[in-house]
Amino acid sequence: MTGNDVRVGPQGGFQALSYPSRTFTVNTSTDTLTTSTNHGLAINDPVYVSSTTTLPSPLAANTVYFVKTVPTTTTLTLSATAGGATIDLTTTGTGTHSILYVKPDPYLGNYCTLTLTQNTTIPNPSQQHQNQRLSFQFTQDGTGGRALTWGNKFLIRKWSPNTGASKANTIDFVFDGTNWIQIGGTNEGFGDAGVLDRVGAGAGITTEGSDQTIYSVTVPGDLLGANGGLRCRVFGTWSHASGTARTPTFKINFGSTTMYADATASLTTGSDRAVVFDFYIQNLAATNSQQLGGVINISAANAATTGTGDLGAVGTVIAPILGTATEDTTAAKTLTVAININAATGVDPTFTRRMAITEFLN
Repeated sequence: MTGNDVRVGPQGGFQALSYPSRTFTVNTSTDTLTTSTNHGLAINDPVYVSSTTTLPSPLAANTVYFVKTVPTTTTLTLSATAGGATIDLTTTGTGTHSILYVKPDPYLGNYCTLTLTQNTTIPNPSQQHQNQRLSFQFTQDGTGGRALTWGNKFLIRKWSPNTGASKANTIDFVFDGTNWIQIGGTNEGFGDAGVLDRVGAGAGITTEGSDQTIYSVTVPGDLLGANGGLRCRVFGTWSHASGTARTPTFKINFGSTTMYADATASLTTGSDRAVVFDFYIQNLAATNSQQLGGVINISAANAATTGTGDLGAVGTVIAPILGTATEDTTAAKTLTVAININAATGVDPTFTRRMAITEFLN
């Protein structure tokens, strides 16, 4: 990464801040690296090493290491994993050795750019405050294929950067007091409300007598914090042109908790019905206290002029729903919308998901 700059700047502009490499020598008796100038590193910061000739054994180029100890501002030891054992340095190597690193500091500015010339780890900032924002633009070098690894305080919801040669990708975060939560990126231009998941049509559900998943999404651990929430909207059709009327049960599950479940009124046969779930799940000032609130809409079984869902017919259901849970959202949880079609004689109905979207609300 020699020659690369991380540029960070205040709102409305960029301020160049270079992270040059530091040359170092090795003391094999203490397994210590001594840098030419103040290294500015902290314990568990990820670093890389290079050499003009041969690196000290067993160090290797293009490999991430972690700072184990920092005896002084110009000395450090390394480990192969964060918090791991100190690496036993058995030779001093030959030539000139350099230690390379990237260490963003949100107090130097909100915007960072970096040209990737190797696989790179972005460590957790050492200082930050709640609601602070941090944005990155990463540009692949002419080779491309450079992978990024993030510190454990960066929570990535959904980001698929283009790693082709010379391609640029962006990603945006806000600090919630504990973690850096993704709020935007190359593939999702979404501000404070972020798209966690979106899907299109699913297979038609005809199975009777057991819960069948209409839609599900995994909510990453720590994403919601103490006050975050989700908005989920699921759109589908109930198709049952003839046969015996049914009373399917709709369910909303979060983790191991069923937050809502109820059977519909008798759905008589006829034209396709439009079905819409529109609900929120909110953490209530704690990571283990959730409130569900929303509506389930089911249109009448009459044909629309165009599309599905008759506006003028009697029989439309608009049902407000509420529910609670005490799931520990510091661990990943699955949000599921399900249906249980009650068994009856005659032609089986079909429920088909048409699309769904879940947003994270910071």
